[in-house]
Amino acid sequence: MNYKERMKVPVSKAEYQLFIALSRAGLTEGLTTQVPVKLREPDDLRPHGLVTVIDFAYKRQMQALYLDGNNVHKGYRLERDEEIDELMKLKGWTVVRFPYHAPLSDKRKREIVEEVRKIRG
Repeated sequence: MNYKERMKVPVSKAEYQLFIALSRAGLTEGLTTQVPVKLREPDDLRPHGLVTVIDFAYKRQMQALYLDGNNVHKGYRLERDEEIDELMKLKGWTVVRFPYHAPLSDKRKREIVEEVRKIRG
């Protein structure tokens, strides 16, 4: 099965590039993209509840990998990300965030691949 069949869409250009790099490194076994996880039920503050979409997940091991572009993940989004990380950990997930400056450089892809390799053991 090739990467186009294994990736759920939509994904960002950076996520697509990282998936290719992870695939070339042999790190896509058991990897799923764009995995929604419900973290909170609806309430007065959040009438739709709180759902996160994990960029890359090793679901069996409950490892969540987020690729966070610095142009998007700032201000209130950083606070939201911290809340999501805490709630994910309470559900038993290991959460790792990989910040990057767009566009995703080859050097940063290599660094992330090595970090994922360490996480995977």
